[in-house]
Amino acid sequence: MSLASVAIVGAGQAGFQVAASLRQEGYDGSITLIGDEPGLPYQRPPLSKAYLLGKINENALLFRPADFFTAQRIDLVHDQATAIDRQNRRVLLASGEAVAYDHLVLATGAHNRPLPVPGAELQGVFGVKTKQDADALAPLVREVRNVVVVGAGFIGLEFAAVAAELGASVHVLELGDRPMARAVSTEMSQLFRQAHEAWGVKFDFRQGLTRIEGSDGKVSGVETSDGRKLPADLVVFISALGDVACFPCLQNGERPTRLESVQNAADQARNVAARLLGKPVPYSALPWFWTDQGNLKLQIAGLSTGYDSTVTLGSPEAHQLSVLCFRDDQLVAVESCNRPGDHMAARKILSRPPRLTAAEAASEGFELKAWEAANRD
Repeated sequence: MSLASVAIVGAGQAGFQVAASLRQEGYDGSITLIGDEPGLPYQRPPLSKAYLLGKINENALLFRPADFFTAQRIDLVHDQATAIDRQNRRVLLASGEAVAYDHLVLATGAHNRPLPVPGAELQGVFGVKTKQDADALAPLVREVRNVVVVGAGFIGLEFAAVAAELGASVHVLELGDRPMARAVSTEMSQLFRQAHEAWGVKFDFRQGLTRIEGSDGKVSGVETSDGRKLPADLVVFISALGDVACFPCLQNGERPTRLESVQNAADQARNVAARLLGKPVPYSALPWFWTDQGNLKLQIAGLSTGYDSTVTLGSPEAHQLSVLCFRDDQLVAVESCNRPGDHMAARKILSRPPRLTAAEAASEGFELKAWEAANRD
């Protein structure tokens, strides 16, 4: 098949990386990158923390400046893809235009689901997905007194930490029974819960929203699923963010898995670019994740899905903790809070044999970095 042109739908992390990697691999054909937001492609992770706090500006969000796209002959199309005409190999756009392709890459990511409660249309109710969302939120979060965050995942807690730092009273509602329950161990959840509570954040677990109340078209409060009413000048909800592709994940027993991380988006994009140019390799990249909340940096290597035991290193009281997660006595993931050396060692350990056992990790004086160094090939 001729590969004179590649169209990429989605100008986020994965879409940008496919385009950049094609050029790095020597592809000389036409590349069109289609995104429905104005401006240059940008990083999303800082939106809920450093960008919202004003610690970095718009230029610092960009993957690359404008001259990169010119020099690399990557055509940016600011339009919404509405349909794919597979028979004629065209992407149809909302403007009525069409982009022809020899190969099409779908890198759209996931989108926020609407908040399914009465009052979701009121002013002061926000999702956090785009730069436009963050730009609208930035002045408000500095003015409001009462903030309700719906969801205690990474992004929800990042925003909660920012709002608390800026002086707001913050209430987090979470349907689960602990913070970040889908992503981290009980031990790490407890550390982050205690840290947030020390910053003044209040948690309500096993609680959702039944309605958002307002006055003069603006949010004034929320009603929880147990009937309580909380004051709110601002309601922020997080849902359905992350990558769109599902793949057989080696670290999850080759079960179909959809990961939500910059690492996975970028590594899969590089893999796709190589495959398009006739250099296919199995996708086996080790998943890793991070989140910054206040003065806490959590880094995770591997997937703890189905873990059955843990070993902890460090001190939760000092906010320096690593939780080693084991399944069938084999290390499957390491969660590190403010212990970057453990994180880097864990990524190496989990990427090659031999695998660390729980008994070894529980031995007196054990250190991840020392074990990794002693067990290199």
